Amino acid sequence: TGLNKLIVFLSTGLWHGANWTFVLWGLWHGLLASLETLGWIQRLRCSLPGRIVSHIYAMLAVVLGFVLFRADSIGTGAAMIGRMFTPTGAAPEAGFILQRLLDPAAVLALIVCVIASADLREPFARLKHVRIISGVCTALLFVLCVLNLAGAGFNPFIYFRF
Repeated sequence: TGLNKLIVFLSTGLWHGANWTFVLWGLWHGLLASLETLGWIQRLRCSLPGRIVSHIYAMLAVVLGFVLFRADSIGTGAAMIGRMFTPTGAAPEAGFILQRLLDPAAVLALIVCVIASADLREPFARLKHVRIISGVCTALLFVLCVLNLAGAGFNPFIYFRF
């Protein structure tokens, strides 16, 4: 099963383009999916600290994978990942850009999304009003995301890079 997952994700990476970044992206996700077949993620989810660790793992796996996916070269992707985890590696203008992007509305949306994406509502899942509030918040966040995308400037379709 693990080998099959690795082959499928490698094929998916090759399907996305003839660039080593796509191949590495496919191998990254294939390796992680293969390792998850061993069941260690399922064992983590048995406790609240384990669920938090597995949530952080999932976010890092996806974010790091998509940095590779969008990078023009492996070197560029490695440099971006390096800047993500080293404060001295950040560009001087990064503070200004971060300050401009993180206005109060963006910070509130980020906090709501982090809370909503965590599996913290499980103990309250039997309460009908929690499920209703969760559904309404999810729908509202979806609408806000669509409105934000619609109001953004031109964003070329990724497959035009080939």
